[in-house]
Amino acid sequence: MLVERSITDAARQLADIGMRVAESSGSRAFLFDCHALHLNLLRNAGTFENAPYHVNEVLRLFPDARDCPNRAAAAGLALYFAWSLAMNEQKDALYAMLSEGPWEGNDYVTQCAHMSMIQEFTTDYPEGIAWADKGLRYVSEQGNPNCLDAATLYKAKALFCALCGRTEEAEDSIANYKRIIRDWYDGVDFIELAQINQYLGIAFYQTGEYEKSLPYSYESLNAFRKTYPGDAVIIEHTLNNIGNTYYRMKRYPEAIRYNKEAFDMHRRLHKVPNLQLAALMTNLGCVLRDSGKAEAALELFEEALEIASPLADRDHICIAEISMNLGLLYLQGGDPLRAKPFFETAIPVFDKNYGPEHMKTRLAKSKLESVQSVQTPQSSV
Repeated sequence: MLVERSITDAARQLADIGMRVAESSGSRAFLFDCHALHLNLLRNAGTFENAPYHVNEVLRLFPDARDCPNRAAAAGLALYFAWSLAMNEQKDALYAMLSEGPWEGNDYVTQCAHMSMIQEFTTDYPEGIAWADKGLRYVSEQGNPNCLDAATLYKAKALFCALCGRTEEAEDSIANYKRIIRDWYDGVDFIELAQINQYLGIAFYQTGEYEKSLPYSYESLNAFRKTYPGDAVIIEHTLNNIGNTYYRMKRYPEAIRYNKEAFDMHRRLHKVPNLQLAALMTNLGCVLRDSGKAEAALELFEEALEIASPLADRDHICIAEISMNLGLLYLQGGDPLRAKPFFETAIPVFDKNYGPEHMKTRLAKSKLESVQSVQTPQSSV
């Protein structure tokens, strides 16, 4: 792993040299490739150093990079960082560029992969599966179903099937991913295996099999910590997954420990508030609320809403999740009047994103009905 980090450092130095050469030569296409390479290295390292600069440069140089073989990949990487760093204007422009194209050949497959993976931010997991399936159909139609691009698409599909609780499909996608990688490399990379274990942990979490979920998550966490000795996004995500699992098991001290560790790491990694920070605050607030620390939970929920409100529309799922939890907290504290508008905000968003029969939608509706019944007592006959 020390060798891997040395290779990454050497690649970053070469990218810096390439950028200086591109700037002196005036080749905007070459400069575009150098910025794309920097973003790729940052993504692999799980860090954000100078990422906003590279995102803006990819956007600026995009029109001059029509013949660059990595054009779609660069747009996808820039979109990931723009979304992570709450660069909303850049995010919207890059999302439109990547989703609309038009892309052909290998660029189309790359488009499908990045459009699939970005749905982790939008939380539209069925859309993530749909984009992965589009790419897989294309490589199959081209007679190349076992290419490395197919492995990437299977990996993305595995994640979103796991997040949707479709465990069998997730396991099937993982098996296909491993098969292709073994054919190409005669084995599966240490970090790739850790990510796959993380997906299996998510899959069992989504189906309520928490005892099965934890070993996979811990195995992933140990592997990631050996590879990334400091803070890294992938470690933050794994800590949060473990915290959420303990929360569902009602083991609140462990849940607080891991959710807070994820929250603190995110703040160290990101200097600018973003929606993921608001989501992490909401997770931690839920644990504090259910463990009897109502005042601390209220502070976190209110700060999360303050962060999320300027970054997302009122019908964004993040706003709905925070609103739902504020409503539950006020109701728990005996203040149904203050709870009511938060349930009213959450219900239509849950209905749209989760469906009317989802447990969150049904819970929000039942809580609103209970509040309304308190406000409007039945008249006596």
